[in-house]
Amino acid sequence: MRELLTVIDPESGKTSAAFSHHHDLPLMAAHPDQVLADHHQPMLSRHDAEAIVNSVRFAQRRFTVTGFERRNNGALLLDLQLGEAPLARRVEGDLAEYDGLALTLLLREGLAVELLYELMDALVRQSHRYVEEHFRFRGFSRFSRRADPRRIATLSVRSRPYARDAANNRFMQVFRGLNYETDRSRAPLMGTGPLAVKNRALLARLGKLQGHMPGV
Repeated sequence: MRELLTVIDPESGKTSAAFSHHHDLPLMAAHPDQVLADHHQPMLSRHDAEAIVNSVRFAQRRFTVTGFERRNNGALLLDLQLGEAPLARRVEGDLAEYDGLALTLLLREGLAVELLYELMDALVRQSHRYVEEHFRFRGFSRFSRRADPRRIATLSVRSRPYARDAANNRFMQVFRGLNYETDRSRAPLMGTGPLAVKNRALLARLGKLQGHMPGV
């Protein structure tokens, strides 16, 4: 997602994935004045917001400002509409779920740099929501927000009558044994390389620990 949101450099006209984590961190740390926002940024006007939005693309799609509202507390509500992809991407069906996507951003300070970060956050949230609705087990969307957490809680309570089962000694013996084996199976293997040697030394410094230790 962070690679797909690009910003157009006004001087060169070239684009860069500014939110990518692959930028030169030592260079940025050596020249913070080149990347930090101005201390005194003016409050965004609609014209400013449109100019910023025109300088970004998401998967080669353009944004349009469709709503601009200043709240009484100084915050800004900004409505954006994402356009369609270029023809080649449409033929490929690339990220078709984003075509025509409508977003509403809340800018608590109403600043230019805040707009870009809130836009990136909104796109990431949209990606998470897409996964929630389309990840299925036996046809059931486990993380869909159409599933009512209150009803999930009721089903869980009804299907786990611990008070009743705890009185059954034979059941509890098997139950604890299965829990133990499940937890033990989740312990990772350390391996035999240099990193494994280093990790063993770090664990050894902690003394005796509870739980399931990593295997060889």
